[in-house]
Amino acid sequence: MDTSLGVIKIAYGGTLGYPLHPPKSFWSKKVRPWLWTYNNLSINDPSTRSADILIKAIKTLDSANSINPEKLKVHLWGKIHKRHVEYIKHCNLSQYFTIEGFKTKEETLNALKNANILFLPLETGISQNQPLFIPGKLFEYLSFQKPILLLADKSSDSAKILEKSGLGLICNPNDVTLLTNLLFKIINHKLGLTQLTPNIDYIQAQKFDVKTKALAQVFDSLLST
Repeated sequence: MDTSLGVIKIAYGGTLGYPLHPPKSFWSKKVRPWLWTYNNLSINDPSTRSADILIKAIKTLDSANSINPEKLKVHLWGKIHKRHVEYIKHCNLSQYFTIEGFKTKEETLNALKNANILFLPLETGISQNQPLFIPGKLFEYLSFQKPILLLADKSSDSAKILEKSGLGLICNPNDVTLLTNLLFKIINHKLGLTQLTPNIDYIQAQKFDVKTKALAQVFDSLLST
């Protein structure tokens, strides 16, 4: 990957919420858990699926004069919560960010191809639980064979898949200091993106059609017994 121009471009297209934690009522805290055997919010924390920590890390680096807009650009598009825009303006970081609405599939592919790093913040588990889902976007990103900045628990299935792919830049979504240091190393080429070597065989095996074929073979073997 060519970073000779010195500009690191981070891209994300999709939906980004904002880390709001509304107060829980007596009903939701005490009564509902006894009536529902399954509740996604009881084991997953959706607040980490945002760009909040990324903004905070860039703010830290900018305040320390460790970066400038000629070294880093962040492009977000899709259903991006308006409070991201407000927070970016509040931090005086608008020069680092481009935030747009939805793009066509072709426009999205082009934007991702032009990026150096693909950004993927995920939900995290609560207590000892792990997130229930592996997002399809992870597999879409792998097909680009570019470094992926994943905000997720390192013990999650998504993080394990990304580690095996060889493209992982994995960070705890609640650790601003860790992400700040990681970005500093990348921007100043102390961590070269070209050092991340994609595991082509593994990535190819994660494609949807390959997975579907493998699943079909499992069903065939079960039906033939």
